[in-house]
Amino acid sequence: MLKTKEHKTILLDALKGKITLQALKEKIGGDYGTISSSISLEGGLLFMLAETDNEPSLIVLSMNESALKGFSGESMRVDGCKEIFYAVFCSLTHQNALRLRETLSRTAPSVLDCKESFGTGDRIGGIAPATPGHIGALENSGLTPVLAQQSVRENHKTGRTFEQVLDDVTWVVFRTGYFKSWGADADHLKHIEDIEEAVRAGFTMFTIDPSDEIDNTADSDSETDLKQKFRDLFDDSNDAEKFIARYEGRDGADRTTVVRSAVKYLKAVRHAIKAYKRLEELRGSSGFNFELSIDETATTTGAIDHRIIATECIREGIKLYSLAPRYAGAFEKGIDYKGSIDNFRESITAHAKLARELGDYRLSLHSGSDKFSIYPIFGEVTDGFYHVKTAGTSYLEAIKVTAATDIEFFRRILSVSLETFEENAASYEISANPGNVPDPASLDSNEAIRQITENPDVRQVLHIAFGVVLKQMGDELRSLLRNNSDIYRDYLVKHIGRHVRLLKGM
Repeated sequence: MLKTKEHKTILLDALKGKITLQALKEKIGGDYGTISSSISLEGGLLFMLAETDNEPSLIVLSMNESALKGFSGESMRVDGCKEIFYAVFCSLTHQNALRLRETLSRTAPSVLDCKESFGTGDRIGGIAPATPGHIGALENSGLTPVLAQQSVRENHKTGRTFEQVLDDVTWVVFRTGYFKSWGADADHLKHIEDIEEAVRAGFTMFTIDPSDEIDNTADSDSETDLKQKFRDLFDDSNDAEKFIARYEGRDGADRTTVVRSAVKYLKAVRHAIKAYKRLEELRGSSGFNFELSIDETATTTGAIDHRIIATECIREGIKLYSLAPRYAGAFEKGIDYKGSIDNFRESITAHAKLARELGDYRLSLHSGSDKFSIYPIFGEVTDGFYHVKTAGTSYLEAIKVTAATDIEFFRRILSVSLETFEENAASYEISANPGNVPDPASLDSNEAIRQITENPDVRQVLHIAFGVVLKQMGDELRSLLRNNSDIYRDYLVKHIGRHVRLLKGM
């Protein structure tokens, strides 16, 4: 890189605005390992990614040496042409990803202001990110992608951090030349310290999961127990009566129903309010997207539950980006919706009406992977005002790549997934029967791919084992995916694309 006088002159002309970015890409793209799609110019800085022997480097150039401050790498004064400029050659470290997000805006997540958004969690990351496939599937869909999406639980299982998740996406966005807005969702946050970690990492969307504060016993408590629990929620009996007055008679709820809903959800709402206030302190004028998740409950979310949760939040100044109720039916990992389609339509219709009435926020669909049978209804009834989350389905596409390219490795993955099934299943509500999974040794590549695609039990056994597999075989899996990155991308574009087309009614 920067070896010839002609090359240096071209770069200098680009810094001085004498040639267009497209012309620059055509002139030096591919030379010295330069990735042409990465070449970007912003704020007097010229950015590009170069790759030698599969080792990528960030190169930043400027006519102002002080503008390169904060990038960590080998600095160089470049002469031998008409004027002097400066360059720094950097490894793809967290420090350099952070500085890149500060200086090249397209590589940083945005606070979203869009109608439709779609989350694409990547549980593998590293040298084999799923993000190129996610970008390919969503780029012309009209959906705004949330390209960095991970929960604390997923990070714990995979050994990753919020910083690593966001950095991996940043480097892909930079490399591919992606320039549209994208989000970063720290998912299922339960504790204030987890929120603080996600803010430090640079996330812009925060999904609060107050499920530990939800009192599921309220569904079966006696009236006497309910009354006592309800009184304990308020310092003043007048406040308790005012609360009941706000909601009694709404959505057909009588006094006891209001009390039962309050006992079940009010502590969770107060936890969410506390989390929101802390986010306001941490993010300040930068703003953020706030999602409240109440989908991890033992029963579906009723209309009065939704009304109380949303209204109490809004009364405290919370601006909801999205709300995730528990809809009618079952939303198990990695397989299609289970339940009555008519009941789901009735459930989503009621929630969509409330969302429009109370705060014009989006409805969110968690465990959205592969819920193909309800996507058209979800898109239609919400009028395309929604957020959808997927993650495990991208992991399954990665496992499909192993079946296609290294059947022995796939057999080992499936064997480990079966051996650890009971341990893995403890974290999820699934109906998989490992007895319906074929003997790994009996599968060739074609049959393995068919099983991953069509057999719900195989899908769930593999899906919930991602943590064990990545901890035991993560480096091997990432190496295989990197060596077969085109196949991996094509699988993701096709599979995530199916989600998109059904949501959009295409």
